[in-house]
Amino acid sequence: MTIREKILIVEDEKSIAHFISTILTTNGYETILAKTGTEAMTMLSSHCPDLVILDLGLPDMDGIEVLRSLRGWSSLPVVVVSARTHENDKVEALDLGADDYLTKPFGTAELLARVRTDYVHQQQERYRAQVSYAEDALATAEKGNRVKLEKRISKLNDQLREASEFEEKVHHLADQMIEIDLDDGVKVNYAKFQDVLAKIK
Repeated sequence: MTIREKILIVEDEKSIAHFISTILTTNGYETILAKTGTEAMTMLSSHCPDLVILDLGLPDMDGIEVLRSLRGWSSLPVVVVSARTHENDKVEALDLGADDYLTKPFGTAELLARVRTDYVHQQQERYRAQVSYAEDALATAEKGNRVKLEKRISKLNDQLREASEFEEKVHHLADQMIEIDLDDGVKVNYAKFQDVLAKIK
């Protein structure tokens, strides 16, 4: 059974939340929904998502406060999706630890590219941590275990290299995408995105 990445969508506007959820589930992700900051904080600890899509204009608190609270105990990837276009808002969110900032309205292809890239980036960090741990263990390992550890380190480095190559390809692809307005639906460049993404997964 394939384990799907779980994404928490924190968005109080039903139409936008549905739009994002539909796009993600269609592309193989599992989604869970929170309409308020309070609900989001509860679901972050109870559902353990792999990534968060966070709106800033929530009814009970500013999304910035959710981000600030989350960064106090987790490095979970966060993609901010907001109607706020001022540079100061973007800088504040990124300074607090957001991994990406998308301004509404945004393109379907761009959303998928950002989500995938940020998730792969998280995987890279995990691989680096595992490589570091294995290298430390290797220094004091007995001969029999050294061979196993060396093979493990080699495999992790291969996975890290593949993740880095994937991230570069998705960034390059995203740069070529023309933004799709929320009301425009699926267009030719979205189909192209899907074709190319399937080849580089």
